Amino acid sequence: MKNFTCFREHFNNRCYVVKKQLLILFTLLMASIGYSQTFTENFITYQVISSANNTVRTQDYNQAGGTVVNIPASVTDTASGNTYTVTEIGIDSFFNKQLTSVTIPNSVQFIINFAFGTNQLTTITIPDSVVSIGGNAFVNNQLNSITLSNGLTAIGLAAFATNQLTNVTIPDSVNSIAAQAFNNNPLNSVISLATVPPVITSGSGDSFGNHSVIDLTVPAGTIGDYAASTWTGFNSVTEASALAVGDTFIIDYITYEIISLVPDMVEVIDYDIINGGTSVVIPATVMHNSNTYDVTEIGDNAFNNKGIDSVSIPGSITNIGISAFELNNLTDVIVPDSVTVLGTTAFATNSIVNLNIGENVSIIGIGAFVDNSLANVTLPSSVTEIGLLGFGNNPLTSVTSLAATPPTITTGTNDTFAFDRSGIDLYIAPGATAVYAASQWIGFNSVTEELIVGDTYTTDFITYQITSTANNTAMVTDYDEVNGGIVLDIPSTINNGLITYSVTSIGNTSLINKGLTGVIFPDSLISIGQQSLSNNNLISIDIPDGVITIAQGAFTGNQLTNIVFPNSITDVGDSAFQSNNIVSVVFSSNMTSIGNNVFTTNNLSTLTIPDNITSVGIGAFQGNQLTSVDFGNTLEIIDIGAFADNQLTSIVLPSTVTTIENVAFRNNQLTTLTFPDSVTTIGLLAFENNPMTDVYSESTTPPTISTGGTTDSFANDRSNIHLHIPPGTMDVYVTNPGALWTGFNPVTEDASLSTSDFELVNDIKVITTSSEIKVITSNTVRLENYTIYSISGAKIKEGTESTIGIDAISNGIYIIELNFDKGTLVKKVVLY
Repeated sequence: MKNFTCFREHFNNRCYVVKKQLLILFTLLMASIGYSQTFTENFITYQVISSANNTVRTQDYNQAGGTVVNIPASVTDTASGNTYTVTEIGIDSFFNKQLTSVTIPNSVQFIINFAFGTNQLTTITIPDSVVSIGGNAFVNNQLNSITLSNGLTAIGLAAFATNQLTNVTIPDSVNSIAAQAFNNNPLNSVISLATVPPVITSGSGDSFGNHSVIDLTVPAGTIGDYAASTWTGFNSVTEASALAVGDTFIIDYITYEIISLVPDMVEVIDYDIINGGTSVVIPATVMHNSNTYDVTEIGDNAFNNKGIDSVSIPGSITNIGISAFELNNLTDVIVPDSVTVLGTTAFATNSIVNLNIGENVSIIGIGAFVDNSLANVTLPSSVTEIGLLGFGNNPLTSVTSLAATPPTITTGTNDTFAFDRSGIDLYIAPGATAVYAASQWIGFNSVTEELIVGDTYTTDFITYQITSTANNTAMVTDYDEVNGGIVLDIPSTINNGLITYSVTSIGNTSLINKGLTGVIFPDSLISIGQQSLSNNNLISIDIPDGVITIAQGAFTGNQLTNIVFPNSITDVGDSAFQSNNIVSVVFSSNMTSIGNNVFTTNNLSTLTIPDNITSVGIGAFQGNQLTSVDFGNTLEIIDIGAFADNQLTSIVLPSTVTTIENVAFRNNQLTTLTFPDSVTTIGLLAFENNPMTDVYSESTTPPTISTGGTTDSFANDRSNIHLHIPPGTMDVYVTNPGALWTGFNPVTEDASLSTSDFELVNDIKVITTSSEIKVITSNTVRLENYTIYSISGAKIKEGTESTIGIDAISNGIYIIELNFDKGTLVKKVVLY
């Protein structure tokens, strides 16, 4: 049979038609995505598919990331902050990258042509999310094992060609397998689970290669359908056996018995310890004769006296039978939440020290955990019955029962826990002491009512609320300042019986108006709630590293002077520190914005905004004593009144600022303003009531402003303000109909145009002679065009040549604007 698999190195002489088609498709594809957004994270380059749906495809991989690749289900573009779902593996993304292992996430829907071609992969699992695998996607690897999950519908041209596959199982969801899909593999077995035969190519370009050496297995009753659909010429064709309830089979040394066919379910009935080993992992599902079965039960005596020392029980198990794990060497047991019944002596006579009983177990059978090494037992609220000797002959010191209604137990002879319970502390549900005593839960050393989520607990004058019993966390909700005093030390942990709770939050309004002069926060703290400490007399606080959020108004109305945010902080709520005496603040490197009114009405005189901040909220620093502000290099938005009512005499705005909102700098002492060319909007009254004398605007496109009336961005009367604008922009700023930058006096075209992206001065020389201007550049810089202006701003000449003739230009001083591929440079030249 002729092999015509399309490899990259064969395009020129083996696949002319396919090449032409692919090139046409490739050209159309490139035309449609030529300007798509891309970004790189963790060595993988991604291309945005849809900004609306936040989806991306992989586009390329930097081999510096290594030969083992774990593709994430979602990825965040650190530049934009947007998080995207990875739904496609793009064409060529990982082609010929020397990969030895790759993990594809369960978010990917399409694997496109040549995605993983020509690598060193030996195994691959295609997740359920994938619906299509493109042509040559895994061609020319070393694959000896593949798992194709249900959900896959199409396998493309030569998708798995030239590998080491000896067997392959086609899921029942597949409806088409293209030419050469598994060509050039040593296949000897193909199992198709599809009751409707997938469309394949037979003969020249056969989907599987040489049928005569391959044994084909198809679902029961479908041989005729497969033969009629060109699935012919195989060494043998076998229908999967129709199994019955009660039939058994062995996989990985575990014996299973079929207990249901609708749905397909099995139970574990035996284990080969000699070949299987002492550590057992029971799977949630098993496949046999083309059928997939859920493993739902562990049968009586299944692992009895097998010598196992470790077992992993899957979340599919609902019942664990009589003596299922009796007489082994287990020390740690986790019973999953799916289990409802633990049979008689299910785990008897082991060495269990740690036991986690799932939250849906209702019956614990006779002697289920007898003869073990348990000191502490926690019974979930679902338990209704515990058989005699259920936990007998264990060194128990505590039993915790979370059920409001006491489980049925045996007291006295064959006692569920111990004949003498006087050494055992009992912890029970809140308010359940009487009902437990009435149900023969008696004779314990002590009885303590446990807490549940929402319960409150007071110790050392502080009231806490339980926020999680899974993670054992608590929140401060109140404080008795009369008896506790005005200095509060919040502990990291509190104890209730055997349970230790971490104090992770301070609740909303919990410590408001308590007269506190000091508070010590625990290292366990994660969040500080709304108005939680407002209206106290706090002078200083130390915010521990680990706090992530400080909510709205948390410290409003205190006397705080210095604030240092640890780098764990990501969010500080509106008005969090309003109306204090703050003179200094250090921001977290993980904050991206400063919220509304956060520091309104304080005593800040200087301020440094770090480079991670992109926006300053409404009134954030209004009503301070600011004389100096370092705005950083990333700030984009200055919101309404952000710096109003201060003492600023000058500001230097970074070249990233785009928006200055209404009254942003009203009531300051600014005399000179310079707007970088990034500024597009200046709001109403933004600079009202400042003694301005000069305004510089560096953009050739005038920012939008408010002109005239009571909302003028600068002043009702601009006649005493000198406006400086770039050469050649008088029309768009002042004289054009509708121009907004009017009323200034004087207006001169002498504002500097910005030099962007690189230091052009070091790469450019401008030489003037009596007849020409020569622009000399380095090899890395290219002149695109130039414009010559008179000193008054009139345009004199423009062009693209680097040697500029000046015979027709009068002697004098001129401004030349040079636009390069890497930026813009403006120079003064003297012509003579």
